[in-house]
Amino acid sequence: MEHDEEEWEAEPLSLQEQGDRLEAAVGECIHAWCRLEHALVGVLSWALNVPEHKAGVIFSAVQSFAVKLMRGGKLSAADSRCQIRRRSAGT
Repeated sequence: MEHDEEEWEAEPLSLQEQGDRLEAAVGECIHAWCRLEHALVGVLSWALNVPEHKAGVIFSAVQSFAVKLMRGGKLSAADSRCQIRRRSAGT
């Protein structure tokens, strides 16, 4: 990778400037991570056929994605039983 001569001759950054750049980079990283988690909740919601708020609970409470799918399947089954009971009760 080639660099401009100006880039190499630039004055070193002050501690304040280094801190500001680090803070901005950390903020960008956190924002990107949040977007990724939001997308994963959407995928989990689709995979389990549950609303995003329920997928979000599963996603935030469970470490392993495989376990998230298993717990979501149980949640989905519980939802189905609940809907069947409501229909049979006439509500």
